[in-house]
Amino acid sequence: MSLEKILVTGPAMGVGLIGAMLAKRWLGTGRALILVPQDDKAGDVIARPDVHRFHDEIGLELSAKGALPVFAVSAESALGAIELPFSPPGIARSGVEFHQHWKRAVGLGFEAALEDFSLALALHRTGLQLSADQLARMPLRYGLKFDRAAYAEQLLRHAETLGAEFSQEAGSAQLHVDCAPSQALPGWQDGRLQIASGADLPGLEWQVLANAARRLCGLSAGLGNCDEEAREYTRLALQEEARITDMRALLNNDKPAATANPALRRKIDLFTACGRIPTEDFEVFAPHEWLAALIARGLEPRRYD
Repeated sequence: MSLEKILVTGPAMGVGLIGAMLAKRWLGTGRALILVPQDDKAGDVIARPDVHRFHDEIGLELSAKGALPVFAVSAESALGAIELPFSPPGIARSGVEFHQHWKRAVGLGFEAALEDFSLALALHRTGLQLSADQLARMPLRYGLKFDRAAYAEQLLRHAETLGAEFSQEAGSAQLHVDCAPSQALPGWQDGRLQIASGADLPGLEWQVLANAARRLCGLSAGLGNCDEEAREYTRLALQEEARITDMRALLNNDKPAATANPALRRKIDLFTACGRIPTEDFEVFAPHEWLAALIARGLEPRRYD
């Protein structure tokens, strides 16, 4: 039986994250996983709320050292920084989202801004730190912020305990997973899998890597004959990239309402009509993040629904 080999290269955090998932879900008899981590940039990394489920999937128990809860992120836009909360503002009532009740109240003369009702934004702005017990009792989704080097080290060590091997240089393999930042579109072709870089939006770098790891494991088959899997991986990765491009356009275009992108056009048209936010396949951002971005860019519904 020939040995199947996957090679993972790039900055240490990306290699650790991809490597830990592959070691947990793909590695086994007749398979080898070779990790070639390179120097990474210094500083912190933000992981979106999906981080808790991801760590459960790979069986990683994080060291509490340096991990801080994150309730929202600040993204740069054509108008400056825009805050995107990880939880919706207010509480839905009778199946109707809170912002619809807010819009109705505004029509009756109520003057408070929607962001005034966001607990996530209040915690984000004040920097108040909550204990694990407090977080467990609150109706909030939250991500985590880590020191990048310390987090990468935990991921790499975990991958090693699961059977991954390390090398100082890239050798030959049936599949080479490249985690390095790139302007190229994501995809899997000719034995090379390129992961797109999402580092321009806070938390997106981590999420793109985590989604790529899951997608690859979900499609893993014999690496000697995987053209169908490669095409499907590429199709799904490009769909995800399209949803990220929608958010980039909303944040950065001078006139987002004039977009020719059909998915973003549909979001803007329906939201400005009645406050509803349609969901596309392979969404990365939650509806309340779209809500915050739409309102921050000056797009508001003409009526409530």
